[in-house]
Amino acid sequence: MAQNVPVAASARPERARLEPGDLEPGAPLPLDIFDRSGTKLLGRGQFVRDLAQLERLLEIGLWGEADAVQSLRGGRVAPHAAAAAAPLQFRAVSAFDELRVLRTDLHALLGGPGDALAVDGGFAASVRAMAARLMHAVELDPDAAIATIAWLRDRPYAPRQAVNVAVVTDLLLAQAGVEATARASAVCAALTMNLSIHALQDTLYDVKTPDAAQQALLRDHPRRSAEWLAATGVEDRAWLDAVQQHHQAADGSDHPAGPAGTKSGLAARAIAIADRFCTVVSERAYRSALPASLALKKMTGGGNPALDLEMAHLLARVMGAWPPGTVVMLRSAELAVVTHRTANPRGPIARAVRTRDGIASKSFPKRSTLGDTFAIVEESGCERLPPGLDVASLWKAAIEAAPA
Repeated sequence: MAQNVPVAASARPERARLEPGDLEPGAPLPLDIFDRSGTKLLGRGQFVRDLAQLERLLEIGLWGEADAVQSLRGGRVAPHAAAAAAPLQFRAVSAFDELRVLRTDLHALLGGPGDALAVDGGFAASVRAMAARLMHAVELDPDAAIATIAWLRDRPYAPRQAVNVAVVTDLLLAQAGVEATARASAVCAALTMNLSIHALQDTLYDVKTPDAAQQALLRDHPRRSAEWLAATGVEDRAWLDAVQQHHQAADGSDHPAGPAGTKSGLAARAIAIADRFCTVVSERAYRSALPASLALKKMTGGGNPALDLEMAHLLARVMGAWPPGTVVMLRSAELAVVTHRTANPRGPIARAVRTRDGIASKSFPKRSTLGDTFAIVEESGCERLPPGLDVASLWKAAIEAAPA
């Protein structure tokens, strides 16, 4: 059986309610802020546009981590002195754009032969920088980051799969209460887990049945990828172990680094379930993608003894019954795209893109699917979307202070 790690109910940090005067409209937020249920609303570095918006939010209720709020009120958070000298500059950040560029950069880094990788520590530093960029994009808009799995389907396949898995891994481990430094090692592992078969993955995109030589490379790729990483100067044991263990079966069999029954670490388990999910919801030249809602049902059904059921259930809680980016039909007969998760995994927020009369919407009204009126009836197909719809535009770009 899989290692019994208490991922379902991790301890939440203590939070304190924010009061008028704690935050300054128009200035970068000095801490993450959450709603009553613990859902993150805005991240550190983003800002509330004006006093009216801040007052509305405070009336609804805003919370921050207790120690950060105490530090804020105690004056120990560095003041934004630069704001007095010059007006702050802000930029709009789209998770779609950030992750699309990251895929290109990752492909450029990993696309060469293994013996061409930098061995002076530069390779590891580059991957860590990419992991930080990915985690920042996820932090700014986790729902949009999830939606990129469904809507950024360009080839090459290898960097697409790596970035998708890294996004899901970061979200899973955050839900499990893993702190940022450890998550960063796991994200690095997800980005490089297939290093030794980076080119082969794109070949196999078009091939239903690998030949014997290709199958041998697939079987051995966790070990070979970890060895290549170590040869480039990667010394982070958590990173290397996660790469080497990421295809271990849940029952401890077929372990690449030890005898049968050896348990994988939490990072490897998160990568493994994320890899499986992102694989089945991605198309190949010879098959269609499995709908995300159906993939989650299959993975949590308990029919595969080699599957880490505990991690599969954590995945379902993180993604929701219909993950952001899913095209759905509502009981109102409107066609909609799920855009945001809520505390109830079966009641996400969606935006209607076609009216019940089949007319393309111009305003994309928000629909709470928790009630009967706009309840989700079924997952639909992207072919039913209005022609020319820019799906990424359904998520507003996050606003953050521009780098100095």
